[in-house]
Amino acid sequence: MLWLAFFPIVFTLLAAVFQKYPFQERLVIFLVPAMLLLVASSLIPAKAGAMWGVVVKVLFLAVLVYPFYLSAKYTVRVPVIYDVRPPLEFVARHYEAGDTVYLHWGADVVGSYYLLSCDEPILRDVEVVRGKVVHSEQEYGDDLRQFAQRGRVWVVLAMGKREEQQKVLEGVAESGGERVLSYDDGGGAAFLCSFGDVRPVER
Repeated sequence: MLWLAFFPIVFTLLAAVFQKYPFQERLVIFLVPAMLLLVASSLIPAKAGAMWGVVVKVLFLAVLVYPFYLSAKYTVRVPVIYDVRPPLEFVARHYEAGDTVYLHWGADVVGSYYLLSCDEPILRDVEVVRGKVVHSEQEYGDDLRQFAQRGRVWVVLAMGKREEQQKVLEGVAESGGERVLSYDDGGGAAFLCSFGDVRPVER
């Protein structure tokens, strides 16, 4: 029955191949028990063949080597910390009554907390719209069409990936909007978009 331990690993790898699940860091912690079972089985020669033991030991070594690889990688290239707070503080500095804040699906939980739930919210009495989980510029466009003729809408992201930002901005254009003001610190971004008549921005 030990082969059942392979199921979570195989399914998670397949999901990662099809870009349905990120196979990295804390998101794969749940695979640790299965890996430990496989390693333990390789330590019992009577229960495991020679080939099986080699396979499990290779997997175990891969698990041990990966953290060292990450340490070396992040020593050379410091990882970007994704944080929605700086973009929201930029929004607060340029916010005007009647503005709407659209939180990208990667920023909706933490962004909603900073805007609505914490003891000292960054903005008060602001309309917050949480974006749908979408992955193409056309899908973003469909989601953003709800803001037609709404004037000023802040689109806030908690990730600095250029391809994701590009998809969002193409979705803005697809839905009839236009970027007016931008903020991007590498770990988050905020775009003031016009969906109709927009008041001038004080820079």
